[in-house]
Amino acid sequence: MDLSKEALVLADYYTRRALEVNRIEGEISSAEASIGKMYDILGMPFEGEGYTSLVSEPVSLEELLSSEEGLRGKVSQINDAYDNAVKIREQQQKVLAEVEGKVTEVVRLDGLTHLYRKDVFLALFDKEIQRKNSPHRRTEDAEGILGLIILDIDNFKLYNDSYGYTQGDVAIRSVAEVVNHQVRGENDLIARTKGYYGEGGRFGGEELMIFVHCHTAKDLGSIAERLRQAVYNNSLDTSAKLADISAKMEKPGNAYEAYYHGVDGRNAEKVSVSVGCAVYRNGESKQLIKTANQALKKAKLTRNCTVCAWEAA
Repeated sequence: MDLSKEALVLADYYTRRALEVNRIEGEISSAEASIGKMYDILGMPFEGEGYTSLVSEPVSLEELLSSEEGLRGKVSQINDAYDNAVKIREQQQKVLAEVEGKVTEVVRLDGLTHLYRKDVFLALFDKEIQRKNSPHRRTEDAEGILGLIILDIDNFKLYNDSYGYTQGDVAIRSVAEVVNHQVRGENDLIARTKGYYGEGGRFGGEELMIFVHCHTAKDLGSIAERLRQAVYNNSLDTSAKLADISAKMEKPGNAYEAYYHGVDGRNAEKVSVSVGCAVYRNGESKQLIKTANQALKKAKLTRNCTVCAWEAA
């Protein structure tokens, strides 16, 4: 069989391109398996579209060289298969990057509230303080203030004793949803377009924290008050259930009645929060947390469901 130089070159090209397609298809298969695992972590169903190879069964060199016209057709087919494989691989890489980002974010979030875990929040907060103190800080950081807001659900132990821990989790989640909406929602009051922005985290139990960049200490107090109001206006209405429970009690004076009438003598008709906030001046995050906690304690002592703002010295 007389073989032209062109046929030999085409056969070599086909063989090399087929190997390349085979390698890319292996990457596609691996990526799809990884995406499936990521979806499992997220607790989401995954239905892979599946990849159909455009490469036919392996072709021997003898078969490739049996017809020069047929060889050109096979080269055209392998080029189509290569282009398709590259396209699918790029699409999967984008999907994999997106789902990996979601998994990374989920790992950083508290499972109950979907706010940042305490350790993640503190790390982010420390970075904000470093940025605030940096000589290369942005104009809005230099001109505005960095504040910390701490929210604590009022009478939460009594709420847990009255309803049980499952319902207590529902209460925490409802408060966190308000915080999430206010901090990250499209109509949030801590909106970057207004010069305000921040992040929320669960600090422990029923206590949530938010660091906020805003213009003035007065703005920080206003944000804290609006958060308190948002929680109260959007939170769980407990009056009907508590009244029903109280009516069925054989003995007065237990946790149900204590919560229903409120520790400070007011009816606890809705889940509410007390709020403490403080403005960063200098030092470490621990000092600002301590100051905000002092403000929170003062708010609790003064009256539940209120806001107290302190400025760190």
